[in-house]
Amino acid sequence: MRVLVGVVLCLSVGCGGASSSAAGSAPSASTWADNGASAPTEPTTRGGGACADDASTSCRNGTLDACDCLCATSDADACATMGALLSHGVGDTTPDPVRAVTSLERGCELGSVHACGLLGAMLLSGTGTAADRPRATALLRQACLGAGEACSDLAEALDDGSDGPDAVLVAALAERACASADHVSCARLGRMYEAGRGGLPRDAGRAFSYYLRGAGELSQAEVDAQARVVALAQTACDAGVVEGCVLRAQSADRGSAPLIRRARTLREAECASGDGHACIELVQDGDGLGTEESVRRAQGTRALTALDHACTGGHGWACIGALVLGEGFGSWLGREDWTTETSTTYATRGATLLRAACDGGDGAACAHLGTTLLAGYSGLAQDYDGARAAFARGCHAHDEDACAGDRQWRLLTP
Repeated sequence: MRVLVGVVLCLSVGCGGASSSAAGSAPSASTWADNGASAPTEPTTRGGGACADDASTSCRNGTLDACDCLCATSDADACATMGALLSHGVGDTTPDPVRAVTSLERGCELGSVHACGLLGAMLLSGTGTAADRPRATALLRQACLGAGEACSDLAEALDDGSDGPDAVLVAALAERACASADHVSCARLGRMYEAGRGGLPRDAGRAFSYYLRGAGELSQAEVDAQARVVALAQTACDAGVVEGCVLRAQSADRGSAPLIRRARTLREAECASGDGHACIELVQDGDGLGTEESVRRAQGTRALTALDHACTGGHGWACIGALVLGEGFGSWLGREDWTTETSTTYATRGATLLRAACDGGDGAACAHLGTTLLAGYSGLAQDYDGARAAFARGCHAHDEDACAGDRQWRLLTP
């Protein structure tokens, strides 16, 4: 099972912080049973009698006892976070795979797609429990709709490098996971476009774009074996594309430090110019570029301000971006006042703006809306029906990302 470095953050921020249950046409109990998986039930209210008032925050910050208390009160997300802490020994927590499986089983039963996905990964590898590939596959496939990391784990399990019957599903899984910033899956998509596997066209341009997004997961041998990709990366770096510099550095026998410095300079300049997405990437990945913490903190604060202004100006994607950045790094960026109510405000406004833009024929807004509804955020429950409709409308408007979402949905819900 691949170690999910940011799994606790994922559980509390970008992958559905407040509610892991899905509205609309979420997989029915019979669907889960037919696939050998336990049927999720509606989780009860977070927090309960004996737990401390700040237990939810403490759990999200990696305090095992707080998660344990909340899990005992039927808090699905707390059970999922507890399982993640125990499975990998995050922070001060001692790894305990067997106990992790127990917590994830509980969280999955209560309706957490993240718990189901992590449980599926452990069943796949036989960590903390006996390996059970059929059940693991069923859990990962269902969890993939709401948790991108589950898509990546399932794609890794199914991909044998051939263009066999599973290749089309592998491509859809990788697309879904790559859209959730899973670099392993982005690199996998690059290879699939390079070879024309899984029903994807042989497309060097798209292959390169995915190689860029998955640069951190390309081995030295893979990069060196693809002289054309290396040359394109250098061209992209010269043109000011940060990822091009990073990928080119991957292939350099010597002198990678200057390329990394250039990538850092470019990313910091993008953020300084008001590019909110660049600032988020700098905060999340800046340490890999050698960016000093003080710079990352300053740029992150600038990003949050820029996203907030864009959200106020009517850009729904910016509201969701501010939500992800604020929940994940709010305290680190000096926003000690960030609360669940703050997140709910951003989530609600973002969804409202995206829905209005989608209704007006904006395909990109439909794609953003579909992704937002699949994830679910504070005050915004997952809505599979709404996500499916949004992807379909966006695809009708010829948006490539929306069409990818629509295709993934059709393949993952046969």
